[in-house]
Amino acid sequence: MTVPIFRKINIVVYKPGKSNLSKNKEVIKLSANESALGISPRVKKIL
Repeated sequence: MTVPIFRKINIVVYKPGKSNLSKNKEVIKLSANESALGISPRVKKIL
C-alpha cells in the first residue's frame, strides 16, 4: 500500500450556500445531494 503525499495547494475555500451565478438564471441547488464520489451512473444517464 502506498502512503499519500500531502502538500499545500492553492484553492478557494468552499462557502456553503454561496453562488457566483447570475440571479437571472435558473439554478438547481444540489448542496444537500453532493458527494465526494461524484454522480452515480444512473444520474449521469438521465442528465
